[in-house]
Amino acid sequence: MKPFSNLPLRVLFSLVGILGVSMMGIVLFPAAAAALLIGAALATGIGGWRVAVVARRRRDSTSIPVVPSAMLAKTFAPGSWGAIPGVLAGAGVAVLCIALAAPGLFVKDAGELASAALTLGVAHPTGFGVFCMLGRAMGLIPAGDAFFRMNILSALMLGMTAAAAWALAREVASKPGAVDSGLVAIAALAAPVVLVASPTTWLHGTTTEVYALSAAGMTASICCLLAGARRMDARFLVLGAFLAGLGGGGHITWLAHSGAAMLLVVLVTVNRRPSLWRAIPAIVLAAILGLLVILYLPVAASRDPVMNWGDPSSAWAVLDHLTGARIRRSFSGQIGSMSWVLFQANLRMVMGTLAQGTLAVWPLAAIGLVWVLGRDTLSGVVLLGVLVGDLLFATRINPMGILDLQVLVPATVALGVLSSLGIVAIARELIRRGYRSWVPVAVVLGFGFPLMQGAFATADRDMTIVNAPREIASSFLAGLAPGTTVLTASDDLSAMLAGMQVVEGARPDVLCLVKQHLSDRRYVSRILQAHGGRPGEEGLWAAVNDAPFESAGESPEDSLVRAVDLASRRGPVRVETGESRVDGAILGHLEPDFPAFVLNEKSSDDALVAAMGAANMAAAFGNSADRWTRAFLGAQVRGIAVLAARRGGDAVAVNLTSLALELNPRDSRTLNNLGVLLADAGAKDEALLFLRRSVEEDPSYLRGWRSLVRVANQAGLTDESSRAASMVEALGP
Repeated sequence: MKPFSNLPLRVLFSLVGILGVSMMGIVLFPAAAAALLIGAALATGIGGWRVAVVARRRRDSTSIPVVPSAMLAKTFAPGSWGAIPGVLAGAGVAVLCIALAAPGLFVKDAGELASAALTLGVAHPTGFGVFCMLGRAMGLIPAGDAFFRMNILSALMLGMTAAAAWALAREVASKPGAVDSGLVAIAALAAPVVLVASPTTWLHGTTTEVYALSAAGMTASICCLLAGARRMDARFLVLGAFLAGLGGGGHITWLAHSGAAMLLVVLVTVNRRPSLWRAIPAIVLAAILGLLVILYLPVAASRDPVMNWGDPSSAWAVLDHLTGARIRRSFSGQIGSMSWVLFQANLRMVMGTLAQGTLAVWPLAAIGLVWVLGRDTLSGVVLLGVLVGDLLFATRINPMGILDLQVLVPATVALGVLSSLGIVAIARELIRRGYRSWVPVAVVLGFGFPLMQGAFATADRDMTIVNAPREIASSFLAGLAPGTTVLTASDDLSAMLAGMQVVEGARPDVLCLVKQHLSDRRYVSRILQAHGGRPGEEGLWAAVNDAPFESAGESPEDSLVRAVDLASRRGPVRVETGESRVDGAILGHLEPDFPAFVLNEKSSDDALVAAMGAANMAAAFGNSADRWTRAFLGAQVRGIAVLAARRGGDAVAVNLTSLALELNPRDSRTLNNLGVLLADAGAKDEALLFLRRSVEEDPSYLRGWRSLVRVANQAGLTDESSRAASMVEALGP
């Protein structure tokens, strides 16, 4: 076939015309174009498969007939399985997740991430450019509402992770000239099985998050890099480097794990074969080309979209965004440097969370790790690096995400791959010793153990019932008076409201501001431009232009008081409370309501009655909620109970805190609050039970240890009080 440069002009013009007509058709009729493309892809795939089958039969017809004694060798012949098991596994995981995915809006960061993606805005650090661009493309698919399409994206990405994990396990386990490639292909399916069984990865495959996408990119990158090293093929190294660079547009774990693997693999490979030094420039260029996805941040921010977290339009702002500067400042006592006791406490939580979904495969993974280290040290070191590196990341960098399952996805992938290698190691040893008939038993047990653990793990598998987030956001917005200002805490409610307003245009007259972001002048200005225009906003605009919040030494507490005062001049004010001391300055003027309190100038005599009503309203959404939505509801009820206790309604506070505990039984803060309330009521023994559970659930919870010191001392348990006091001292201020 001639290259394009040698084609006649009339042919080139014809090609350009066909391309132009096709693009116009896609723009004007996207649904029909998508259907045609899918049909063409299916027809091409079926046709190609049919041609391959016919060719295979013709080759087999000219070969020597297979005798029964050679049947096993034929089945396990190199290349006899190809990529079919991996493709089927990935497709199966994706279809299963789509079938059981949340039907729309979800809690946590889902609303904010969906809004950023569907409007090509900027999400919270590190920005997630790849996610936003893919999410924008997914939003064009006519399937359910916009939020459900984002859940489909997560399902597809978990399917890709499963396929990439299968390919990685097969690549590491295979060896040139082996007669058991069929065995390896089947054993490698244990990696997708682990991903489906683990509650951690399941959550991120059925709801809107960035972790499934990042795991897919990381796994595919490492697979290509190790394939290049094992085959001494620079093409795989270049592709792996490009995928590693793309990690700059995903979660930091994608870039960190695949980047570290890239450096190690390239150094070892070029040392083994010096001629590959010539490929270094191409590898570096590929990584840089992938990293160019970072340019999405300033380009998107320059459009000044409504979702523009941190406004990374300048070089320094991009650097701050990529390094999570604001998050690091907010959690400076929990990120990076920490005491040894706090590190141990976090590590126990990490191992406990990881064990919930993968404990059954730890023995297999250990066997696989030992086996691969002795056989292919480079691959073993890379997989061990992902596992250990992710544990350290969860323990030291993001301990805030341990209980919320926002960490440990890469570690789960690594354990799944290692468990596949463990099955291969056991099967080969059985064959070597002459126990070939036991191989299927080893494979079935290797699949069965994680599936059994997954069946009994605390996880919500059927997410199709999770309608509570949309119901909460919709009913709340619908019930607000015109021109209401809502001051929210970060995540959950703020993300849900942002999703409803940005994606669906709900209640443009309602001004929703996140309290933690009031100091961001551009953020406040952007929200005012999008949802302002009402009388009485002059003070807010003056604050933005002349006296920004938390500037000139203004404390966050005083800033919040000023924001509430200025917002009340444009209409009613609603405030989502938390346990922060910042809220203390306005709690005396708040009346309980769900999901945000009502601001009143004077405290009502019916505050406790209102508290009970608001708590019951929150609990009513529990039937259409999953574990994480119930955790949000529990936190809301806990906040209502705190206000009731401040108003002197201790009995009401005990009842409400007990209700919060029913919604979220493992919340350490709720356990602590209930213990404190019971202790103040004189029930010391019962209080100690809840306080002990509080620090068991979260050993790094300083307030829980302090409460345990006080109550244990009051109960005369000096030894327990002393041990708790030592933990308080070790955990720091």
